[in-house]
Amino acid sequence: MTAIDLGRHLEGAEALLDAGRYEAALAAVQEALTMEPGSADVHALACRALLGLGRHRDAVHAAVQTVSLAPGWAYGHRLAAIAMVNEADALKRPPSDQAVRAAQESVRLAPQDHFGYTVLAEACAKTGRLNEADIAIRRGIAIAPASASVWVSASLVALRAKNWLAAEKAARHALALDPDNYAATNNLGVALDRQGYWTLGAVAYLDAARTDPQSPTARANVEAIGFRYMATLAPLALLPLLIIAPVFMAARIALTAWLLKRPRRLQPLARRVGIRLATSKRQRRKFERHSARVQRLTKDPRAKAAWTAIGRRQWASNGVLGVVGFAFAGFGLATLALVVTSGAPGEKLGPAIFGVVLLAVGGAALWRLAIRRSRR
Repeated sequence: MTAIDLGRHLEGAEALLDAGRYEAALAAVQEALTMEPGSADVHALACRALLGLGRHRDAVHAAVQTVSLAPGWAYGHRLAAIAMVNEADALKRPPSDQAVRAAQESVRLAPQDHFGYTVLAEACAKTGRLNEADIAIRRGIAIAPASASVWVSASLVALRAKNWLAAEKAARHALALDPDNYAATNNLGVALDRQGYWTLGAVAYLDAARTDPQSPTARANVEAIGFRYMATLAPLALLPLLIIAPVFMAARIALTAWLLKRPRRLQPLARRVGIRLATSKRQRRKFERHSARVQRLTKDPRAKAAWTAIGRRQWASNGVLGVVGFAFAGFGLATLALVVTSGAPGEKLGPAIFGVVLLAVGGAALWRLAIRRSRR
């Protein structure tokens, strides 16, 4: 095979990869490998085809071959990092340090390539090295602020850091650049869900499922929302048991725990409930109003420049903050009411102070929640 023939062969394999025809691409690459086994380009295409087929271990082997044949090629190191991270994801374990080192080498060899920083950020985030991930993704943003893929990776880093607000902002930046981006839409759903806006998250999950109907993740997320909605309404079926409060509470806890385990027999029903909730006109209007309130954040260059996954980390979601605020404020008011109605003036000071403290804590939580919402 001449160099011209090899080039044409590789162009054909590249076109097949871009079309998603991974089996055909792999067959073309394997034919090229029989003629040019020492070509790093051919091994790199083999790695991409194997990644598309989900053969992660073989993809890692092909990437290692690419690096050994072209140790100074940044793209080869980046492919190796991607293959190792994907293999770890398939095995449901954190990536190895070798994946991080491969991504770091890719960045060292091509310091102005933003794709290298996104791979490094994701590898670091999935290994729990959040500070390094934040530094890497912010560098990628500085190089290519108009790249949707960079902001998708930024939303993933923020999700790993449990900074739901930063994850939502990053996902919205990505969607402003690429409205049909599946990963950004799904990450937006996760960020909304974790902030307590789980019905709005259902709308985003369904949009993600429509963008990529073949993805099992988005469908599973819609199904999970259905189970959560069923668990929320489950106590209504137990109202007759209220005549015996302990029995009611025990039954409610048991039923909720059973529903949150997502029993297989109820999965079709939960999927229908989730879809019905996500397609509700009321929820769609709420989703659009919420999106309009934060749309200005995706257009502000200063907000993009100041974005960070861990700099202003939230200690609790909006839902948890609201529950804590109302609970403490309620107990504080109840305590103060008892103090007012009690008869012994000398015994009022201690309970009164306790009630004021509870009310202050609850008020502070609700005030913090109000500030968060006003900033959105």
